[in-house]
Amino acid sequence: MNCLVHWKWHPLHNYAMALLLGQLCWHQLGSVTAILGVFFISRHLQ
Repeated sequence: MNCLVHWKWHPLHNYAMALLLGQLCWHQLGSVTAILGVFFISRHLQ
């Protein structure tokens, strides 16, 4: 119930969260690739 009340009274916050989640989903592949790239480069340099 607290979640529903929070959702009802904070539309701007929910919009920001939805936008953030959308950005995370949209850039997930690129982020994973970048993280793996940095990981492999750092391992190679050691």
